[in-house]
Amino acid sequence: MRERGEAKGRRYQGDVLRGGEARSRGRNLYVDGFRIGAAILIVAIHTSPLASYSELADFILTRIVARVAVPFFFMVTGYYVLPGCLGAAKDSRRQRQRTRSFWQYENKNLMLYGLAILLYLPVNWYAGNLKEAWTVGGVLQELFFQGTFYHLWYLPGLLLGLLLVYGLGKLVPFGGMLLVSLLLYVVGLGGDSYYGWASQWEPAKSFYDWIFTVSPYTRNGVFFAPIFLSLGYGLALMRRRSQAEAGERRGKRWEQAIAEEQWQYSIGLLVSGILLLAEGLWLHACKWQRHDSMYVSLLPVMVCLFSLLLTGEGRGFGGSGMISIAQWTTWVYVLHPLGIILVRGVAKAGKLPIFIENSLLHFLAVVLVSAGMAAVVCLLSGYQKRRGRLGAGRREGRKRI
Repeated sequence: MRERGEAKGRRYQGDVLRGGEARSRGRNLYVDGFRIGAAILIVAIHTSPLASYSELADFILTRIVARVAVPFFFMVTGYYVLPGCLGAAKDSRRQRQRTRSFWQYENKNLMLYGLAILLYLPVNWYAGNLKEAWTVGGVLQELFFQGTFYHLWYLPGLLLGLLLVYGLGKLVPFGGMLLVSLLLYVVGLGGDSYYGWASQWEPAKSFYDWIFTVSPYTRNGVFFAPIFLSLGYGLALMRRRSQAEAGERRGKRWEQAIAEEQWQYSIGLLVSGILLLAEGLWLHACKWQRHDSMYVSLLPVMVCLFSLLLTGEGRGFGGSGMISIAQWTTWVYVLHPLGIILVRGVAKAGKLPIFIENSLLHFLAVVLVSAGMAAVVCLLSGYQKRRGRLGAGRREGRKRI
């Protein structure tokens, strides 16, 4: 009995030590890789890397190209999370599991949001931002839409958008969910990049002015997040259906089919990307943009981009046993404003103004500092988890003695 218990404990320890390898199986090389690029693009949005060289080039990079980053993360959630929460279940037990999975994911992001609010509370207090929101309406607006700090709007957007899409998925088929999400996005366009055009009509201007009393932007969990969550979920359904019809494809025919898909999606991404660039520059020239997160062409760009990334399914790395790509990019997103503050503070203290005045060097320094802080958090978190699992394995082994 004692030998069996110790053997089980050792197997548990082995499973823990191989955790990173096990998690990497069945992952997506292209999606994991683009997570890194998307996280860096989010840092670029808040640091303007090319501002020292060309205002137009920086606008193209940060206000057009980099606008794929946040929709990408929404689509990742829609693709990987929503299929396990929605859809017909064979029995009530399976349905309860799906419901529980959804609320567990929401609770996980709610805890992250709460931690991020506390993390930036001293910064908000020092900057005097708390005085502006010290009313019931201001607090609710900050919590549900603005995120209490300029980059944290994504988390309440994700929480609210997921809740909306999940509710739609329970009430209507996928087509209905997609249609409602698309209509909300169209409404949101009028309060974002197309506000200058929409506000020329007085009823529309009054409507958006009312919205802005509730949320300062239409880039939020109601108008922005649902369409990309729905698109990610829809691509998951389509891919599952196509794989079921094709069966287990192997060999040259499988590789040829993948190559054809990559070619088609690459052409689609090129064409839609050119349209997105033209749309962004046109709107900028018209001076219609109240904000610049929402474009018509962004939808086909994201469909083609994400479909292209999906062709790398089953070839992922996902990170080492101590650091996962998903966790690392999450913490880069959460911590990069602190990276900006640290780089500026160290540059001033060390009399190195070039790291503030030169936008590209400033951006690179913030990326390195944010990446390092995120890696440290992931390592500490991974160490604590493995320590807990190893302890659980030892306790289980002693129980068997």
